[in-house]
Amino acid sequence: VVTISNVNGILTSFHRHKKPSRRCRRRPGCVTMVLPSPKLAIAAYRSALTAAPLITNCVTSSGLSVVSDAIAQKIERRDCPVPNKPQHSISRSFWMSIWGFGFSGLILSHWFVILNSYFPADGLTLVGAVKKVFVNQLVLSTCLNTLFFIFTTYTRADLSTTGQNRVIILRQKLQNDLFPTIKRSFAFWGIIQTVNFLYVPTEYALIYTNVGALIWTVYLSLVGFRKLKPQ
Repeated sequence: VVTISNVNGILTSFHRHKKPSRRCRRRPGCVTMVLPSPKLAIAAYRSALTAAPLITNCVTSSGLSVVSDAIAQKIERRDCPVPNKPQHSISRSFWMSIWGFGFSGLILSHWFVILNSYFPADGLTLVGAVKKVFVNQLVLSTCLNTLFFIFTTYTRADLSTTGQNRVIILRQKLQNDLFPTIKRSFAFWGIIQTVNFLYVPTEYALIYTNVGALIWTVYLSLVGFRKLKPQ
């Protein structure tokens, strides 16, 4: 449980890193906030994980999904002709935050508990890591990518305005994009997770995985929200 003392401890550590700016040095008692060092930020994040691991993972996944989608939308606007450049979709960002919190964050948090019970981190060999990655990808890559395409098809606003049949769009989306996405997921996450399971220290494993998730979700958002014409 997150307690007031936990929060006060973090705020106190931030307060100690304040120092006067050049302008404020002329004014007695004036201080400015300096951004915390990476080590302090990591320590605060690990403290939050210890106090409330599930909610911290869900909130982190939600925030990463929004950032990844913002990058994906910027790429889409860059590639559109000037007269047809779309505005940033707040609705799309909102639904991506829901996906990150409820699906990606919640499901993954429970899944890795199950996975680690069959493949403990202690004494994990190369063969064991390969088996762990294979099982992880076999389950997650198939299930999560399918769920993501269903989720984006039924939450995207542009299909409501055009009156396109969502069932037909979903069928075409799964036929065109699911298998290529699963293959790329195996390649991308296979490398990421093998390195993670074998070489990344436990205290940095989640941060390392989150960086991978940030990159992967940019691609996933581009594919998931790519417009298709009904057949």
